[in-house]
Amino acid sequence: MLELWRDLRELQRLGDEHDLANVEGYVNKVRGRARDFPGAAILSKVNNAINASNMAVLSAKQAALAGDTAKAEGALERATKIWPQNPAVKEFANQVVSRQDTLAQKIPEFDRMVAEAKWRDIFNKKLDFALALAQDKARSEKLRQVVNRIGELDANIQKAQVLASQNNPYLAWDVIVETSRSEPDDLILAKTRSDVAPLVADYAKTIGIAEKLEKDGGDAAALTAWLQAQDLNPASPACGAAIKRLAASLAQGAPAKASPVAPTPPAAGDDVVVPPKR
Repeated sequence: MLELWRDLRELQRLGDEHDLANVEGYVNKVRGRARDFPGAAILSKVNNAINASNMAVLSAKQAALAGDTAKAEGALERATKIWPQNPAVKEFANQVVSRQDTLAQKIPEFDRMVAEAKWRDIFNKKLDFALALAQDKARSEKLRQVVNRIGELDANIQKAQVLASQNNPYLAWDVIVETSRSEPDDLILAKTRSDVAPLVADYAKTIGIAEKLEKDGGDAAALTAWLQAQDLNPASPACGAAIKRLAASLAQGAPAKASPVAPTPPAAGDDVVVPPKR
């Protein structure tokens, strides 16, 4: 009886301290000494409390990821109140500390990458940066712009790759060249360019000549070069636009043709010289 009394006292202490992990062991001890002890009901309540504490920890994690610090703190407080010794609470607290240290390092890293225009590197770490910058509206907006920028770039790269695979390397080259104007340093775009370049060597050379001639002011020669490029790639929007632009420029700059001018009739009262009759 003394052992039973001691086990019951210890079980009561564990319950008062919400030491749920050790309750089951003492419930089983008491059951062994008193078969009519309502251990099943106690264990059911203990399991419910453990589950409630774990659910509160999960809620705290979700709130923390969403950047809702107040909600995370409230959920963590509930979890601790239900089960102070819950190992998930300690684990989450350690994760929060580690995460804060990591996030503190992400902000200067993001600023450095922006200053160095490393858009692809930022895109590859977008999830990490999104968490770190959740409370920073200005940086979050910049991150959104970078993600959209690289998303559009990747769409153009994919478009060029599909065109090349469909035996349309000239159109693929047009997409690559146009995209390179705004993203000249992207390595994936550069790789795609090097893959397509051997397929369009004549076309690329002709366009290069046309662009140089136009830059140097030789519009007529540039127009001829663009027409040659269009012969290689009739569906090229770039060639069509260049030809239209240069043709309009040449038309505006051409000297007006001399038109015959009718003689001015003599004013009234002026003497009119009549040739003598022969």
